[in-house]
Amino acid sequence: MAGRPGPQIAEVAYRPSLGAPIGMDVLDFEELRARGHRRGIDLSAPQRPAFHHLLHLHQDSAPLVHTVDFSDFVLEPGSWLWVRPGQVHQYGRDLPRARGTIVIWQPGFVVVGTPHTQVPLLPSGAHERAIGLALSHLAHEYADVGTVPLDAHIDALRMLLAVLLLRLAHAGPAPRRPSPRTAPSNGSGPPSSATSRAPTGSPTTRRRSATAPGR
Repeated sequence: MAGRPGPQIAEVAYRPSLGAPIGMDVLDFEELRARGHRRGIDLSAPQRPAFHHLLHLHQDSAPLVHTVDFSDFVLEPGSWLWVRPGQVHQYGRDLPRARGTIVIWQPGFVVVGTPHTQVPLLPSGAHERAIGLALSHLAHEYADVGTVPLDAHIDALRMLLAVLLLRLAHAGPAPRRPSPRTAPSNGSGPPSSATSRAPTGSPTTRRRSATAPGR
């Protein structure tokens, strides 16, 4: 007997918002949902983007389940997750209750080492403060279009994104927690946390062609 067909996966091409610098984009979850709605893209369905996603869940957010290569992760408030080009990912149904920021960029826009393993990262202490400042500076530069020549603006974004990724690289990985959907049901108790804080101050298939949510 033939098995059930696997989930259909949308191939997602890079397309930033109008007026965005060449090669990258910064948006919040509200704008992500709005773009998905405008384009008829189901963000809870599997997608295979051809570009990087760096997800950050704000401290005042509800937790968010995010699936990467068909493994579920629970993102806690304050956590980060990097999805690489070619990986299959999808947002959980709890996305409308989540608040966060997403940085997307094309391969080659910035060249740095992998910041951490494929698990959510929850920085604390000095790491959390430095990473927060790096994201704020990146977001400010991204929005500050026209005060310097475009080439200088793009170069600044490359450098600021590299700083953010390097800071994440030295914040240390966190252990994974299975989501309730994939947690074992042997009565042994609730799953452990999806993310754990790094010590304070220490380093520690295809369905249809689609595009990344953009205007």
